[in-house]
Amino acid sequence: MNSPRQQKAVLFMQYSSLFGSGYAVSMAGPLIPYLRAELGFSLAQSGYFISSIAVGSLFAIAVLLGLIHRVSRKRLIGFGNLAMVLSLVLSMFFNSFAMLLALGFLRGIGNGCTQLGVQTVESEKTNIGRGRSMGRLHMTFSVGAISAPAVAGLIGFFPETWRLIFLIGAIPVLFGSFALRNIPDGIMPIPTRRAGSRGGVLRTPIVYVMALLGFLFVSLEAMLYGWVPSYWEELNVGIVAPAALALILAVTLALGRLLSSFFADRVGVGRYLIVISVIVLLASGIWSLVPIPGLIVLIIAVIGVAAAGIFPMNMAIAAHRFPEAAGFITNFILIFASLGGMVLPSVFGELAETYGTILLPYTITGIALVLLLATFTVGRTALRIDPTTTHER
Repeated sequence: MNSPRQQKAVLFMQYSSLFGSGYAVSMAGPLIPYLRAELGFSLAQSGYFISSIAVGSLFAIAVLLGLIHRVSRKRLIGFGNLAMVLSLVLSMFFNSFAMLLALGFLRGIGNGCTQLGVQTVESEKTNIGRGRSMGRLHMTFSVGAISAPAVAGLIGFFPETWRLIFLIGAIPVLFGSFALRNIPDGIMPIPTRRAGSRGGVLRTPIVYVMALLGFLFVSLEAMLYGWVPSYWEELNVGIVAPAALALILAVTLALGRLLSSFFADRVGVGRYLIVISVIVLLASGIWSLVPIPGLIVLIIAVIGVAAAGIFPMNMAIAAHRFPEAAGFITNFILIFASLGGMVLPSVFGELAETYGTILLPYTITGIALVLLLATFTVGRTALRIDPTTTHER
């Protein structure tokens, strides 16, 4: 990755692959109305479908945790992209819950491999502008996430073509694969046995708080992406369509990541992390106490803008804190993040069968409260980072 042309090609690969990954992760929620209407999915089955991607991601990342120093970046991202493309294309041709669940699992495996490979490539770069570069990378993921509800909303005018949602998601992943030849076919560096080694990392308590933060953020994001459309449909207020609300959420998440890429390094990554977590808790608390439909739309937008910066800032702090073990720490956090996307959405689906999706704002508020405690701990460690080492020049 020495020449400027190679560097641009690698950036194109990173952005295209994460764009496709964002689409693949966020498509489950907008698909639920179609799956329930056309294939008869129950709320519980919908919850398992939403969680299937997270289960696959968890499986892939857990397997790679012990092999991270032996795996080629190029092969890891290539395999991940291939798995996502195959699962998306094959999903067009099956109606059974079991097959779509299995293909969601395969899509999750691909997502886990691609995200780990792309973020490891990024985390091994210079520390200069770390918060900004991570913010931009995750903003691209959000732009992909915007596309899924946008496509679902457009297809709502032609509901018989709803399976095209799968096919369209495969296109950016294919584009991301074209630049793979520009990534060196070397292996990820083996962490040293000093402070950056696995043992040294795992003996540091803050690592587990960072992992918890990853779990909580992805739980929050998965609950919003997966259940806001169904929640809004149950309210039946008609202000905006469920797919439109999902699009608003995705747009504000992208906007929030864009803002984090500009402001986090300027005000301090740790300070920024704490402030946005406070905003998420306040907004979700108001949602629980005053569930007025018009206000809900505004609250979801505020949560999207504020919450969007939490995960990239967490990853930026982790990579800065443990530079010799960038691949390992990225993998470790992503394992817990995948658990977050798996556990709560499926549990919520079971609860929604009995109590309805009206529980959503209270669940979000509970997550936001614990999330603030975790971000306060991680943010305080980041306050000790010299801003001049993370600001682009």
